[in-house]
Amino acid sequence: MQYIFLTILVIAQIVSFMKINDMQNQIANARNEMYNISNNTSNEVSAIYSNVDNMLKQEMSLIEQASTEIGKVNVETHTVNITFSLVPKEVNEDSVVSLDFDGEICPMNRNGTMFTATVTRDFFSSATPLIVIDENGITKTTQDGRIGVMSIKDSVLPVLTPILSGSSGYGGGMYRFNGNLYVDAKAITTDITFTDIRLVTKVDGNMITEDILSSETSMTDWPVDKKIPVGNGQVLVMTVVATNSLGYEHHYTVAHWVGGSDAQREPWFRDERIYSADGNLLWGNEPLDW
Repeated sequence: MQYIFLTILVIAQIVSFMKINDMQNQIANARNEMYNISNNTSNEVSAIYSNVDNMLKQEMSLIEQASTEIGKVNVETHTVNITFSLVPKEVNEDSVVSLDFDGEICPMNRNGTMFTATVTRDFFSSATPLIVIDENGITKTTQDGRIGVMSIKDSVLPVLTPILSGSSGYGGGMYRFNGNLYVDAKAITTDITFTDIRLVTKVDGNMITEDILSSETSMTDWPVDKKIPVGNGQVLVMTVVATNSLGYEHHYTVAHWVGGSDAQREPWFRDERIYSADGNLLWGNEPLDW
């Protein structure tokens, strides 16, 4: 009799546990549904605010339509043609539109209500003009986010993102690193691509090692194993150097170590510097030290 009672008690506990577990799952599902509903509602509200903001800007704008088109790259002159097109909201027979590039006035050609202008710019410049509209001697000026290129180089030159990941240490005057170098290289146009990628290690500006990363392989990461003598106060720098088809060198610092120091600076992998084939800095800032 006692055995039967214990069996019934165990079964009851199992059933109770299953019900509790089921209730917990229902509560978790309900919480997830509430979170999803709240998140979706927040996204919808943000989208509404964004649409309203864009509508208000469009309503206040002097420009009905506008576009910017980057043309073919001239690899010999290292320039690119940029065509701006726009349609003012109000156009009459005497309407004249021009673009003001920091005092450089570029008249726009008219075709009906459409105004267009093509300018030539260097890779390492911007093209964000002020729009000047003249109607019967009355001048209006405006800027439009659809007209302009903040960084031309980002629209024509290839982009590389390197990350050095692994373990590093220092002892007995020796710097040690073991890990992998991850490289993500992307060509923006078919005219300019990377031709080779190297990992250069220097101590106080003197080259110690140079590893060639073949551009013909499909690998996106390479093993890195370094043991480099670094004295107290000496600075070791590891740099990814990518050469593009124009001869430009894109430099990215991926490791920085000061011998004998307790405070080490973490590299910023997106700190890009671009040099010409003869070593002139074209883009970015010179490093503060080696």
